[in-house]
Order: sequence, then C-alpha cells, then structure tokens
Amino acid sequence: NIDWTAGATPGSATGATPQNRDRGGVRLCRLLIHCPDMSNQDAADVQGMAGKYNLGGYIRVGKPGFIVVEGLEFNCDIFMDNLERQKKKFLNAGKISERSGRAFPMELSKLDGPNATSDFAKAVESVGLKDK
Repeated sequence: NIDWTAGATPGSATGATPQNRDRGGVRLCRLLIHCPDMSNQDAADVQGMAGKYNLGGYIRVGKPGFIVVEGLEFNCDIFMDNLERQKKKFLNAGKISERSGRAFPMELSKLDGPNATSDFAKAVESVGLKDK
C-alpha cells in the first residue's frame, strides 16, 4: 500500500517517473455531410441513427440538405459508413479530427425557419468546416 499522506505521488512509490500523457482532451471528429434532397422524414431517420452513436450537431433540410455531426472519431466513422449504405445519397463533404471539447449540443437538432441556412453556416464555420 502507498501512504499518500506521507508526500508520495503517483509513480514515486516505484521510483519510476510518470508516463508522459496527452492531456489535450478527447479526440473528436466533426463531419459535414451533403444530401441532394433532405426531407423531414430523412432528418428524423438520421437523428435516430445519430443518437445511437452519441453524436450531436445540426441538420438542415431542403435541396440540398446538410448534416454536421460531432462526436468520438470512431462513432463518426461508423455513422458515415451507415449513411453511405442508405438508399438516399449522403456524401462526406468534409472532416476534421482534433483534440478538443464539444462545440455542439449532445443531440442532433434540426434547424427550421427563415434563419436555418445562416444558422447552419455559422455552426459549420465555427468548427472549421465550410458549408459547400
């Protein structure tokens, strides 16, 4: 047992120096996905799928439709693979992977109303992706 009250620190009990760790945060992925035509039903289906992978972000329905998602890189990759297998055509329009905190809400939200296009563009630009 280590007596932590006697000034011991992790690694000092064995005489080894602690391993250098990357403490820059979890590696997150952000994907921009294009769909030639995204209906409200398509958006609901995509929201359900994104929830299974703990992805957050935004959907813009219309012609064209766009999705921007954020989550663990592994989950983003599986999500994109699943979208590419759908009947509807989904194209990866951009990807960024970095160690950082979340920028988007934890759920995939559909943007509606007259400001949906500009709100979506601002969200995409805020994370370094460009709305195509």
